[in-house]
Amino acid sequence: SLERVQGLGTIEGVQAAESALTHVAARSSDFVFAQVGEDLGLAGTLAIVTLFTLLALRGYGVARTAPDDFGRLLAAGLTTMLVGQAVLHIAVNVRMFPATGITLPLVSAGGTSVLATCLAIGLIESVAAQRLRLVRPPGLLD
Repeated sequence: SLERVQGLGTIEGVQAAESALTHVAARSSDFVFAQVGEDLGLAGTLAIVTLFTLLALRGYGVARTAPDDFGRLLAAGLTTMLVGQAVLHIAVNVRMFPATGITLPLVSAGGTSVLATCLAIGLIESVAAQRLRLVRPPGLLD
């Protein structure tokens, strides 16, 4: 039917009190993208995809301009890990892959996942700060 193809939520989501995902045990971790899609609709899912695209652009931009090979590989590897995890999570939620148990970085519930993600982003930003420290002319802010 047309409802099955288009979904119920249109742009703003279902926003119903009772979720269609109530039978899914891990909807706050394994299926959080589907939960966001149900609650916030197309706007919510596009916001998540846009934010991860910006994260990828920032991470690969830092890797491209890193001052040394270690920083370049560190930033590129961590960015690939974070974006790959997000892509796999979204692919599981749209049924392209079987359920894997991988969380959506910075969105899914779970302290260890959030801690590891924040550590990875901190390392990427540390490479960016190192680049700025090496590029700055001497005596500018001393």
